[in-house]
Amino acid sequence: MSAKLTLESIAKTFAETSIFAILFLIIVILNLGLLVFLAYQYRVYKKKQRANLTKQTYNNDYGQIVNLKQQNAAKIKELANLKDQLSELGQKFNTTLSEIINKPLVNVIDEYLDEQFKQAANFREAELNAVLDSNDQKTVFHKRLFNKFHFGVDKLANINVKNPLNLCWVDSASFTVIESDFRKLNGVGGINKKLLIEKLRIEDIIFTNIDKKYYEVQILSDSPVKVQKTVLTIRNILINDYVDNEKIESYAREANGYFNDHCKLIGKQVLERLNIFEISPKLHKFFGLLAFRYSFGQNVLSHCLETGFLTAYLALLVNFKPDVALKCGLYHDIGKADDENGKKNHTVTGAKIGDEFYFENDVKYTIANHHNKNVDNVYCRLTQIGDKLSAGRLGARSDSSVLFNQLKQELKQIVEETLAQFKTTILLGQSGRRLVIWLETNQHNNIIDNQQLTDLATTIKSKIVQNNITNRFPIKVVLRYNFEHSFDTKDKN
Repeated sequence: MSAKLTLESIAKTFAETSIFAILFLIIVILNLGLLVFLAYQYRVYKKKQRANLTKQTYNNDYGQIVNLKQQNAAKIKELANLKDQLSELGQKFNTTLSEIINKPLVNVIDEYLDEQFKQAANFREAELNAVLDSNDQKTVFHKRLFNKFHFGVDKLANINVKNPLNLCWVDSASFTVIESDFRKLNGVGGINKKLLIEKLRIEDIIFTNIDKKYYEVQILSDSPVKVQKTVLTIRNILINDYVDNEKIESYAREANGYFNDHCKLIGKQVLERLNIFEISPKLHKFFGLLAFRYSFGQNVLSHCLETGFLTAYLALLVNFKPDVALKCGLYHDIGKADDENGKKNHTVTGAKIGDEFYFENDVKYTIANHHNKNVDNVYCRLTQIGDKLSAGRLGARSDSSVLFNQLKQELKQIVEETLAQFKTTILLGQSGRRLVIWLETNQHNNIIDNQQLTDLATTIKSKIVQNNITNRFPIKVVLRYNFEHSFDTKDKN
């Protein structure tokens, strides 16, 4: 009986316990669901909060960007105004420079040039002023000036052009040194001299003893550039207390650097003296190189300066911009800077230089067309006049009548002295830059071989270089040898 009660009690207890367990489990599940729901709601809340924060940040950033954009627009507008002000100041500055340039230009040429100009162009002063005051008549005036004035330019050939830039640009090929410097340059057994000749590619260096303490040094070369490089190299050698073969060879290798720096200095010095401030050292080098270029015996840099002054002055007389005309005249032969042998077309080369350094259109046009007959640019026409005046004035070039005759006589004497035992015929070109010598013989005992012919050519060249008249200009000498021997196969009856 008791066992039965126990089982019933156990069953009752288990049933009650199961009910409580199920209720507890339901409560736990509900609590877990509530926690999940709360977690989800919290996550949704945080997501909305982050979205609102991001939106607020974006709105703030966007507002800042809009503000910055407005500020930048204001700054851009301010910069545009500053650019306009700078442009205006630049124009005023150029005008001021033009006024500075104009004043000395009037004094560069002879004070009577303007009167000579009007006479050569057949203009009376009243007529000239009337034309300049009337825009309608300028076309007629320009046509009359530029088409007719070329025929009267020779009347102005004797104008005395005063060059205000008396600078020592090109060193002489002959100078004096003391005995210790001579020993340093010559070296033991002449080894230093041989190194200089070999590395600098010159013909020879001649040392002449003046007295016991001084020596005259003469550099033999037909290239002004090589002469200048040699002088600069020697100058660097002499400022050192001690030099050996390695140092001399090193100085000779650096000769190009010395020479380029020297050309840059010349170009910078000359252009800045004329109030032309170019920022490119390469352009300074090109312009400085003109000091070592010659055209028919006339120094190209001096010719460009004269042409620039004349062109600027002529521009003043016909009421055009003298600063533009000055540059046209200065740069018209700039292409010759890159042409030591005279084999290139300097107008084409010069035009490329003008493009490289962004020259003004009038200047570039003048460089490319100053040798053309048909041009439609005022400054190019004025440059052509200035170019002809500079090249055509008395004594400007080596082919002037007096100097040409002297040159021809000296060359003839040198050839006759050197080739006295031969029959010779010489021909000197009209420019004085090419000498052709025909060497003829019709006797077996006068036949010469190649080595003898080379020795004769060397002797002639040495005499030409050492002569005070013939050594002024580069001359190409052509020596032609012709042997002729005739005989009959049968005796004449």
